[in-house]
Amino acid sequence: MNETIEMPQLDQVHKTNILSRMPTWLRWATGLLLLIIPAMWLPASGDMPSHLYSAWLTHQVENGLQGFMISTQYTYVLTDVLLYWLLPIGPHFAVAVVNVLSVLIFFAGSAFFIRIYATRLPWPCLGLLAMFAYGVLYWMGFTNYIMGSGFGFFALGFGHGTKLLSRCMSLIMLAATFFMHPFVFAWTLGSAFILLVVPRTPARLRLRMYLGSMALSLLPLPFLHRAMFNLWELEQIKSITGADQIYVFGDGSFAVLLVVHLLFASILWNNRKQLRQGMESPLFWLYLMNAAFIFAVPHALTLPSGGNMASNGLPLLNVVGFLTERFAFLQCVLLTAWMATMRWERWQKAVLTAMLCLHCLMAYLTAERVQFANLKLAEIVTQLPHGAKVIADINFQGLRVPVARHLIATGCLGHCYDFANYEPSMGHFRIHALQSNTVVMWRREDVISVESGYYSARPEDLPIYLISPCRTGLCVHSMRPGEPMFIGEIINHNLGLIE
Repeated sequence: MNETIEMPQLDQVHKTNILSRMPTWLRWATGLLLLIIPAMWLPASGDMPSHLYSAWLTHQVENGLQGFMISTQYTYVLTDVLLYWLLPIGPHFAVAVVNVLSVLIFFAGSAFFIRIYATRLPWPCLGLLAMFAYGVLYWMGFTNYIMGSGFGFFALGFGHGTKLLSRCMSLIMLAATFFMHPFVFAWTLGSAFILLVVPRTPARLRLRMYLGSMALSLLPLPFLHRAMFNLWELEQIKSITGADQIYVFGDGSFAVLLVVHLLFASILWNNRKQLRQGMESPLFWLYLMNAAFIFAVPHALTLPSGGNMASNGLPLLNVVGFLTERFAFLQCVLLTAWMATMRWERWQKAVLTAMLCLHCLMAYLTAERVQFANLKLAEIVTQLPHGAKVIADINFQGLRVPVARHLIATGCLGHCYDFANYEPSMGHFRIHALQSNTVVMWRREDVISVESGYYSARPEDLPIYLISPCRTGLCVHSMRPGEPMFIGEIINHNLGLIE
């Protein structure tokens, strides 16, 4: 008599993968812990030292420093407020908390958005999000924009729901986006129209609405090109995919970016049969519209400082910058969402894991360079008179991101003043420098002249100490009236020697 042998169901087969046997909450907790560990020890870079300095300067104003005004802000606010509250505990702790929050909010909001609109979230896409979270905007210190992006994706995800609670959460997240950054707020509203409104219209009208929305988003650009000086570059086409957010650390990052693009091409080829269906989705149309906008919008919109630039020789006054990087940061999440709808082969997952490890390694090496520069700055600053005014011309060669441009702001905490710090003269932040102050520049044109290397010391600004690279590392020089900033390039003293 023949026996019928029942084959076990797939879900009854013993799973040997240790991750698959872990509870879901434990897998997520482990992943999030690994995600935030770099944010805990990576040093402040890009604009983050400047934010920290502004928080310290705000405390100084409250303690009696004259020549400043503290205003109530409604945008660009969370980073400055958090640093202001946490600075008394310690500057490193304050930076770590803000960095961790920015990474967590972006990662969680993006993952939630992808899970809703792509209906799945394979783990390779989590690795992609981790790389993007520690990409260009992180190293530029744009934490308000990063957190605003996370809230914006939360708003879009909750907006997809039909229940009242989900709609209320969407509105709350949208309001949080406005307080973070107005660009992200406007982008989220436009994306909500594409993702939530157009799919509910008759199918025969959708293509027209998609094309009309694209034309409407590009309509203001010719007027901006005419009304302002702009910096549009053909190289912006490199950013239309959004993947260039991982291109941070020079040639090594470019190699990783090239491999990632080839990896995406192979995934699209393997899933070519389902591409046509995917290209009809609102997610793809939003991705396509954002790509067109990244290519068409100027990299920066500028006005000449003081009127006619040709007559006064002043550099351009930057109004809005890094637009390409900002919108490419949103694009990388849409790219990840599109990749989440695809089937990944095992070798493709392995390649992505290797690229993630290389990205982390380059981040560690760059962080070591930043830490070394901070130590050298600390050695120099301690030799300056207390309350000295300092400007610095420091940059790391080979990096896409100016990670060291504002390092002097951190080095000056509690001892000196970053004379050319951009935030007090910007008008976008809580602290505003008045003409009567004697410790920072109050005119935006003067700050731009320092950042551009055009600045020459004026008698009313002295004494000023210039820190710049020299043969022995970093040197400090007491500037004389009329002396240009590039004097630091021809001075060669021993490290820490004050002339």
